[in-house]
Amino acid sequence: MAELIVRMERTVAHFNEEVNSLLKTLHSRTRNQYGLLASMRGEDPNAEPVELSEFEKKLSTGDGPKKDVPEKEVTEEKTKKKFSFFKRKKKK
Repeated sequence: MAELIVRMERTVAHFNEEVNSLLKTLHSRTRNQYGLLASMRGEDPNAEPVELSEFEKKLSTGDGPKKDVPEKEVTEEKTKKKFSFFKRKKKK
């Protein structure tokens, strides 16, 4: 049983090493692609990124203005049932 645990630990360690190397490779390739795209656009790939304005920061975080919805409307939306094509029609 102890040998099995040791082998599993080695397998997990080896897997972690492989994943880390793949992530490093992916990160370096992504950086190279960003640099290539920036140079194709005529920009300086080594330039510092531009600081976002307050409005852009709000857009990226999704903290837009919230609508005040009364609790009554919220509960009505929860009680609505799903539409069904196979529902029996009411007789008149």
